Amino acid sequence: WYPEFAVPLKQCWNGCNGWVRIVAFWVVLTTGIATVIVGVNKTGTDPGDFTWRNGLIGGTSEVSRGLLAACIVFTDLFTVAQDWAFPTFRDNLEIEVPKIAGTTLESLRFNWLVRLINRCPSLPDSIRQWMPPASFFQMTFTGKGLTYGPLLAVMLIDLMCAKSQLMYEPSDYGQYVDLRTDRIMVIVDEDYLSLAYSEDGTLKNESMISYAARWNATTGQALSASALTDILTNSRYVESWAKYIGLALALLVIAIFVITMQITNYRLRKGLPVDMLEDNLSSSPPVPEPPMAELSADASSSFSSCCSSSSRSTSSTSQPLSAFACCY
Repeated sequence: WYPEFAVPLKQCWNGCNGWVRIVAFWVVLTTGIATVIVGVNKTGTDPGDFTWRNGLIGGTSEVSRGLLAACIVFTDLFTVAQDWAFPTFRDNLEIEVPKIAGTTLESLRFNWLVRLINRCPSLPDSIRQWMPPASFFQMTFTGKGLTYGPLLAVMLIDLMCAKSQLMYEPSDYGQYVDLRTDRIMVIVDEDYLSLAYSEDGTLKNESMISYAARWNATTGQALSASALTDILTNSRYVESWAKYIGLALALLVIAIFVITMQITNYRLRKGLPVDMLEDNLSSSPPVPEPPMAELSADASSSFSSCCSSSSRSTSSTSQPLSAFACCY
């Protein structure tokens, strides 16, 4: 598709029998993994560590984090919707089968389970007739399967993230809200936390995990040396009903996607067109045949004379194409 778009870039990307694409994939993948590992290990509060604090936009709240999770769910489904074969997922023979990222393969096949079953002792016929054949356990993964399959697990994780924003309470995690800025503060004094929580992490003294228990609400001064060790984060907690919007939008996007697929399956079962191209072809009127029987006498004689003269000229090889064109 789009054969005239970015031709030099495509030639470079697929150059050296595809090795440019393969090497670029593995370089980007290993670099990204290494960057994430270093970033996680270097995150902390010690000097020289990454704090990941963005004070420019005021931090995120449970509302914005829920909306971000909904946006990620939409992105996951939109990735599937951008497939050329969506929503039927019927491969077009004119489209080249995509290669699996980082390889030259079009699919991955796992036959070890089939070989294991074939080596097992044969079961009685009364049992084998209720079991699928050994080829049923052969697993084949294409590029689309490896791309869209993990999206299901990713969407579940995103939904769990959106759900956690609805159930999040700072006091359940040794945190409280700064009443002046709505930013979350974290208690790091373990001795103090052991007095407020039981051994299994259940909050037993809620009054100890609050701004009023740690700071003077009027002057803003710390009430104890332990309060001076509390860490002020950039995240905020606004305790608003708007936090339900993110999960509602995520569920709405999933519902629209499922309804689209169900409508497609219904139209396929009924033999109805499922895309705009098939719809236009099925609804366009047929091209009428020329009314040969209604030709005038002069036109018929001219057509007959043309064909007769052309048939005589076919004996020579000088003008065979013009003779065929005249009779056609």
